[in-house]
Amino acid sequence: MQFKIDQVGVNSRDEWNQITCQLLPIWQGHGSNEEDRPPMAPKDELLQFPHKEENQESIREEWGKLTDWVERNGCSIQENGKVALWPKTMRAQPIINSEEPYAGDALDRNKKIGDLLTQLISIQTEPLVLALNGPWGSGKTTLLDMWRPTAEQQFSVVHFNAWETDYAKDPLVALIAEMKEALGKTVPEEKMRDLLRAGASVTLKVLSAGMLSPSDFSPEEMKEKGQKHIEDSLAEYEGTKKLLTTFRERLEAVAAEVEHRPLVFVIDELDRCRPTYAIELLERIKHLFTVKGVCFVLAVDKEQLGEAIKAVYGNIHTEGYLRRFIDLTYTLPKPAADNYIEQLMEETHLAHYLQRRSTDDGATSWIQKNVSYLALTLDLSLRDIEHVIRQVSLAARTTPCNSLLSPLVLSTLACLKYYNEPLYREFCSAQTGADEVIQQLPPLLPKEEHSYEHWLVMAALRYTDQLTPWKEWAEKSPNPDEVEYTQRIAEWHQTYYSLTPADIAGYCYEKLEMLQPLIG
Repeated sequence: MQFKIDQVGVNSRDEWNQITCQLLPIWQGHGSNEEDRPPMAPKDELLQFPHKEENQESIREEWGKLTDWVERNGCSIQENGKVALWPKTMRAQPIINSEEPYAGDALDRNKKIGDLLTQLISIQTEPLVLALNGPWGSGKTTLLDMWRPTAEQQFSVVHFNAWETDYAKDPLVALIAEMKEALGKTVPEEKMRDLLRAGASVTLKVLSAGMLSPSDFSPEEMKEKGQKHIEDSLAEYEGTKKLLTTFRERLEAVAAEVEHRPLVFVIDELDRCRPTYAIELLERIKHLFTVKGVCFVLAVDKEQLGEAIKAVYGNIHTEGYLRRFIDLTYTLPKPAADNYIEQLMEETHLAHYLQRRSTDDGATSWIQKNVSYLALTLDLSLRDIEHVIRQVSLAARTTPCNSLLSPLVLSTLACLKYYNEPLYREFCSAQTGADEVIQQLPPLLPKEEHSYEHWLVMAALRYTDQLTPWKEWAEKSPNPDEVEYTQRIAEWHQTYYSLTPADIAGYCYEKLEMLQPLIG
C-alpha cells in the first residue's frame, strides 16, 4: 500500500496505529523534555485514529493534519508504511503559493526579474529566444517556479526540463510531447494532430539523414553515381525544406489558437544535458520554432553550455555560436546571501536544535554571520549555501542531547568543504595545516578592514590545526588581533568542552561525512 500526502493512504485502525506508533518516539525526540522534541509537535489526539465517523472523509481530514506535521519535521512515510526520520534528500523545496508566488523570495530579486520577463515577452511582436543566464546553483529554477503562476495567467506556457528528457533520440519528439500535454485541452484536437504529424515527419527525416557520405564510395562509383547523387541530394533538400515549412505553418496555427498569447516555452536545465542533445535542442528551436506568436525562455549556464558546444565542435568561439540562437541574455545578479541563510535556518529549525547542544545563546547568530561571510569570501553558490546549512542542522539534530557542538568549527569546515573539498580533507586529516588553508582562501577585505567574522574564521582554523598547536603558533605570530581572537575561541572551548581541539575537529568532520548522503 502506498502512503501519500495527497491521498488518504490508510483504511483501517491497525494501519493508522502502525504509523503513529512510529511517530511517537520521533515526537519525543532525543529525550523526554519538551525543548528536545521536534518543533510543532502534534497533540496527543492527533496520534489517535479518528473516532467521529470512521469514513473516508473524516480519515482524510485527520490524515492530512498528521502528514502535514510529518512533512514539516523532516520525516517521510514510505510505501511499506515505515516512517523514516530523515528524507532521502534534504534539498529545500520552496513552497510557492499561486496567489502570492514571491512571498517566500528570500533573495529579494525574483519578483523584479519575473516582472521583467513578463514585460519583455508582452511587448514582443516577433519570435523571441531569451536566455536567463547564471551558474549552477544560482537559483534559476526557483525563479522560474515563482514566475510560473504569473506567466500562466498571461501566456500559454509549456514547461520543458531538458535534463529529464535527454534520453530521447531527438529533442523535437520530447518537446512536441510536452506541448500536447500542456495545450491538449485548449487547442483544437485537429490542429494539434496536424502539428504532431508534421513533427513526426520532420523527426523521421532528421533521424534518417546523413546515412551516406562520399567516403562510402570508390572513385569509380563516385564518377558513375555522381550525377544521380546530385539530383537525389537536390530532391532531398527540397523535400526537407517543404517539411520544415509545413511544420512552421502548423505550429503558427496552433500558436494562434492558444488561450493566452504568445505561446511561451520555458526550457530549464539545458546546460546539464548531454552536449549533443543540448545543441540539437537549440538547433530545433532555431530552425523549427521561429514563428510568430512563439517565445522561448532558456535557463542556462552559458559557460557550461559553451563547454558542451566545444565538446562537439572543438575550440570554437562559443559566444558567437550562441548568438545564432539567443536574441537576448539576462544574467542573474549575485544576491545577498543573508536573507537566504536566515530562511534556511528557520526551515531547518536550527535554533531549536542548538538550544541544548551549545552553551552560547548566540550560536545561531555565529553560524549565520560565519556562513554569510564565507559564502561571500569563497563565492559559494546558493546550492552550496543550502547544503552547508542543512548539514549543520542535521549535525545538531543527530548530536545527543546535552552533548555540546561547536557551531563555529562545524560551519567553518562545512564551508571549506564546498569551496575546496581536497583541501578540507587534508586539513581534517592533519595532512595540511592552517597556514596552507588560509593562504588558499581568497582575501575579502584589505588587512586594515578585516571584520569580526574574518577573525572568527581565522581563529577556528588556528585552534583546530593539528600540525601546529595553536599555543605554539601564537608565540611566533606577528598578528596580535589573530592571536587575541584565537585565545578567546580557545578559552570558550576549554571552558565547556572536555575534548581536545583535534577531537572537536574530528567530531565535526565525522558528522559532515556521515550526513553527506542525506544532502545529495
